[in-house]
Amino acid sequence: MDERRCKDCNDKVYQCWRCKKDDDDARKALKAIVKLQKKAQKKKPEPSADELKQGRFLEIMRKQFVVKDIARDGNCCFTSFAAGYFKLSGIQVQSSQLRNEVADFLIESKGLVPGMVYDHFEKNEDGEIVTSAVMETKRNVRVATKTLQQYADSVRKSLYGGDLEVAVLAHLYKVQVRVYCWQFYHDHNVFHPQYFGDICCDRCISLLWEQDFQSKMGGQDHYDLVCSDHYHKWREYMRKMPKLNVDIAICMGEAGRGIKALRDFRKGDVLLYYDGHRVDSQGRVVFERAEVTRLYEAFGFDPCSVQFQKTHSVSLCCMRSSDVYIDGYALSLPLFDSEEVIGRGAVANSGSLHASNMKPEFHDAPDLPMDKIDQVRNKKMFLVARRDIMCVLSPSQLNLFLY
Repeated sequence: MDERRCKDCNDKVYQCWRCKKDDDDARKALKAIVKLQKKAQKKKPEPSADELKQGRFLEIMRKQFVVKDIARDGNCCFTSFAAGYFKLSGIQVQSSQLRNEVADFLIESKGLVPGMVYDHFEKNEDGEIVTSAVMETKRNVRVATKTLQQYADSVRKSLYGGDLEVAVLAHLYKVQVRVYCWQFYHDHNVFHPQYFGDICCDRCISLLWEQDFQSKMGGQDHYDLVCSDHYHKWREYMRKMPKLNVDIAICMGEAGRGIKALRDFRKGDVLLYYDGHRVDSQGRVVFERAEVTRLYEAFGFDPCSVQFQKTHSVSLCCMRSSDVYIDGYALSLPLFDSEEVIGRGAVANSGSLHASNMKPEFHDAPDLPMDKIDQVRNKKMFLVARRDIMCVLSPSQLNLFLY
């Protein structure tokens, strides 16, 4: 007797439906097990250098920013923008509405999008507007040419949004959109997002873009919403930092070596930063600033070669921190004159604390450890204008200085 067959069909040519179903189920189960075993045995490819870089970028981004995860349903670009616009204005818009608005704009503008540095559409010999060479290549893979109408129709339906769609949304809703992505990340705490729309606009929506390296055509790339920045003031001041020999210049005056204004500054403008390692009263490093260490290494400079002097450091005692200093003395040496503004001293030759044109502001810095006791050692000291500062040179002198 065949154990795989019941007594009703054991002596017959064909199996009964129950035995046949049992056999089919057993074969399917065996096939699934074999498939899983092959998948487990298949060696996962080593991640590329770009993939590793994105991993570091995403890890640091999510530590420094509050990121809202958006559903991975093919609408993430539009959904994340809608969430950001709601947070900004309190007005709710739907992804489908945004898709239709983008498609309508592309048709009406004949594919011309303000702010894009290259054309996404062009006219062929028949005068028909079609996708350009830029749009016909994705991840070095050639894709089919589409007419403007076909492209707009795909936007209405299910097209994954990208730079073009973000630029249109920024234009339509009169906002600035910042897109953070790994290609513009340089392995430190300063981020350089892509800007869409009016970069001077104070209404801003920030998105985080993640590349799917397993997708040959980018069909699984993803956008999330960046809700807030833990270090927004620090980052704002770093972006506004004056440029050496453009906005300011080094000078010698009664107060010693300092800087002078090559343009007008307004009260509250950031002028420079005076920030180094956190050291004790003997000059020994207590908390290391990664950015300062990187600067020293770039110049081949040994900070121990300079004698620590309290008179050239900023005490944190007034901020409830005992016997801890910001050692900015080394940064004020001529060796670092080619760097953007660091510890330069007095502005416009005013030296004393009372007469100084500058006042200190402390803001959270991402490359210092948090100290939960006094909330100071993770802060960076910026010097901002105490009052309006006028340019010290006439236009003719300024031209001679710069050229």
